[in-house]
Amino acid sequence: MFLRSLVIFILASWLLSAQDSKLDSEFGKIFMKGYHHITINQDSAYYYFEKALDLSKNQNKIEDILYVYDFLAYTDGYYYHLDKYKNHLDNYEKIVQSISLADSIENIEYYITQALILKGNYYYKLKDNSNSKYYFDQLYKKMSGMDVDKMDKDQLSAYLTSLNFMGLINARQSRLNQSKHYFEKAINLCAKFRERLNEWEERLYNNKKHLSNIYKRQGQYKQATSILKESVSFFEKNYSSKYKNLLITSYLQVSEIYLLQDSIQVAEKVLKKVEKITIPNDHFNKEKKMMLGDFHTKANQYQKAEAYYDSVLHETINYRKESRHQDVAEVYLKLGDLERNRNQLKKSIEYYQQALISASMDFDQNNMIANPDPSSVFSKTQLLTILKKKQEVLSQQLALSFENSISEASTNTSKNIVATLDALRPEFDSKLDKQFLIEQTYPAFHKMIQAAYMGYVATRDKRFLEDAFLFLEKSKGILLLESVKNTEAIAFGAIPERVLDKEQQFRAYITNIEKKLSDDDASIEGRTVLLDSLFTLNTNYNALLSDIEKKHPNYYRLKYDTKTTSVQELQEFIGTDETVLSYHQTEEEFLVLVTTKTDITFLKIQISAKLKQDIEQIYSLLSTQKEGRVDKIKKLGESIYSKILAPCIENDRNTNLTVIADGLLNYIPFDVLVESKTQDYLLKSKNIRYANSATLLTNKSQKRSKKESNLLTISPTFDSNSRLSPLPFNNQEANLISSYFKGKILSGENASLDNFQKMKDDYSLIHFATHALTNDEEPDFSYLAFASQNKGKDRLFIKDLYNYNLKADMVTLSACESGIGKLQNGEGVLSLARGFQYAGVPSLSITLWKNDDQSTSELMGFYYKHLKKGLTKSKALQQAKLDYLNTTDEEELKHPYYWASFVVLGDNAPVSDEPVSPWPLVFGLLGIGILVVGYKKIKAHQAAA
Repeated sequence: MFLRSLVIFILASWLLSAQDSKLDSEFGKIFMKGYHHITINQDSAYYYFEKALDLSKNQNKIEDILYVYDFLAYTDGYYYHLDKYKNHLDNYEKIVQSISLADSIENIEYYITQALILKGNYYYKLKDNSNSKYYFDQLYKKMSGMDVDKMDKDQLSAYLTSLNFMGLINARQSRLNQSKHYFEKAINLCAKFRERLNEWEERLYNNKKHLSNIYKRQGQYKQATSILKESVSFFEKNYSSKYKNLLITSYLQVSEIYLLQDSIQVAEKVLKKVEKITIPNDHFNKEKKMMLGDFHTKANQYQKAEAYYDSVLHETINYRKESRHQDVAEVYLKLGDLERNRNQLKKSIEYYQQALISASMDFDQNNMIANPDPSSVFSKTQLLTILKKKQEVLSQQLALSFENSISEASTNTSKNIVATLDALRPEFDSKLDKQFLIEQTYPAFHKMIQAAYMGYVATRDKRFLEDAFLFLEKSKGILLLESVKNTEAIAFGAIPERVLDKEQQFRAYITNIEKKLSDDDASIEGRTVLLDSLFTLNTNYNALLSDIEKKHPNYYRLKYDTKTTSVQELQEFIGTDETVLSYHQTEEEFLVLVTTKTDITFLKIQISAKLKQDIEQIYSLLSTQKEGRVDKIKKLGESIYSKILAPCIENDRNTNLTVIADGLLNYIPFDVLVESKTQDYLLKSKNIRYANSATLLTNKSQKRSKKESNLLTISPTFDSNSRLSPLPFNNQEANLISSYFKGKILSGENASLDNFQKMKDDYSLIHFATHALTNDEEPDFSYLAFASQNKGKDRLFIKDLYNYNLKADMVTLSACESGIGKLQNGEGVLSLARGFQYAGVPSLSITLWKNDDQSTSELMGFYYKHLKKGLTKSKALQQAKLDYLNTTDEEELKHPYYWASFVVLGDNAPVSDEPVSPWPLVFGLLGIGILVVGYKKIKAHQAAA
């Protein structure tokens, strides 16, 4: 609805640039009367256009006939007379096809281009996004292949039109990041070529309005409001009938943003402005009424809201000639929300069911147990929204009273949500858009797993356990799993090497530009050039991916394989002495599936305010070494253990524990929790490893072939002139661990990023003894530090790792907070460790807080000693921690801060089966002791000085 006035501006600019010489003719005068009436009086507009059409036909002037049909079609679109639009479009296209080979038509390319726009716009108004995108993508490819600096007005206008529609279509399909790129590109072009464009300001502020809508949908309300105020200010200042629709849609958008932030009074003031400028029988009255319904719903004035929604429903059904349509489904969805707010849950479900019927091409079942197949709906994103709402209400009903029919409807709806999400993911090119889709869907998984738990408690039917396990797996590490599947697809999809090289080059170029854009020193002009290059690269890269998927169906099948591990497959995978705890955190509780070789149980653990506080407090005490706090840590550890672990493993004699954490639990090492019976750390009785999901844990493609383990160690030197603090023990750490495995040490200046990149594929074990810096705002720009070279060449970013395919069996990140980062719903912790998992590393040893350099060196020595003995990684780390505690004399250094930070993530297989000599450890520890004594003496001397 936001586009109708924009297309009139574009057409007007073309007309005035191409037809200046004809405006004084009889045809031109009649034509312009029609043009000036488009936004004022549709009857008059049609009257003058038809009169101009008759005149041009009598004079047999083909170009004039085409111009009239052009504007007739846009007038049809402006007032949503889609039957007339189709008729005028068909006439226009027949004429263009008949003259396409004629030499007498000077502007034939203009008409061919305009035919693409008319067809794309027609399908856009029908909400047939696939066909609309097809035509505007053709237009975009045609225009973007030209040199924009050499474009004339018509070509530039066509290019802007393609950008606008591609932005709008992507926004409809919830590809918001893609959409944002198109609108930003259009805004930059409007500003750059203002002198070449008629009415450039209208174009600029209309694009800003669209961009604001993207920020609104992403929940960035402050930015959305700021941008939108610019547009509103311009349209108010220059108000005329020409800008009426643009101003109405801007006001409606403003009011929606305020309603989303519960600013009801401000929204009401804006809606009063809409009332003043809308006219009877205006198409925008439906949008206005819908927003008034939203306003009254928010204000708990349900009767008024219902009246508005009913009115819109009646008008929409009539307008769509009682056929199924997304717009009809949207109104039923609003009515369902309204009844839910009234606590009329049964009626709410009935409306949601009507929404599903209207959203589908052939689904007609009123029974709440049934849902349409994702392949049979007009919009999968709309289907997902309706299903999520329906599932929420079904969960509410189950919580009030368990009934088999409601439980069955809930289970079916949950599985349909999973199927729809699986069907949608291949349609999203951008990683950020996929993240947003997952983030928006994640709350539905809460309800799905809770409903499965209620079903299991009520019936003890093990099918609910299998369902819960499926939903848990579908909610964890989704993008990471897709990355693993993509690696498999590349390996087995039979794609030519030259195509793979081209794909990798694209990714490298895109990453390089994104890193440059993250540099605060970049000028405004420089950023504009970089953004322009990034837009072109992303568009071409997505086109390449689409082409690969079409030409290589095996690659597509492997990449988007949606299968996850089942309970039975997990039980076959784990050992007889292993227990797997899979947690899912909601606002109120942890839902936990406890799986052993022969059994599975389902538990619910309430999350009290005290439990949250205890978890936050223990992490704070663990991550900042403070004397005299060990007793406090143990007390908290026992309290947390009794809540989140004791119910799961109270009678469990298994010594191997695998934790698939969620939410708050990602931040605490379980081996520092204290068993109530023994009053000692869990470290003493369990060796623990962590996983992102059972599917990633059991993924066979990440298991390496057996080979002799060799070790690459990277330990840069950071002196007093470096921006990073010195690590006095990291070289000692490198020498010590390297005494257990053959390999190479890159230390000092040799520990460069270039050297690592040259050698990374030659080693099965890689150990980083360096600094890591976490970026919580932009996790992709967290990095590992290397020996200083040119700026930008001494840091390995997470974003770089997305382009790697590492051959290593295990990577150890002996660096600060390498396992900590921003927590992303549905994805987990976006840490450096995650970057290495994207790069294909099946097993990682990582840290949860800033390390002490000295104790880390000792701990790593013990760890690699036990790895060399052939222990599993978690067992080796457990023994290393116990060795550290047993050999450390100073009580202060037994604080968990010094030893508990390291955890094992992923594959747990041994890296060696060779016996080990004790002498390397003896000499290594002796070396550390000498270094420690010397270091303390230097410090004492400095202090005395």
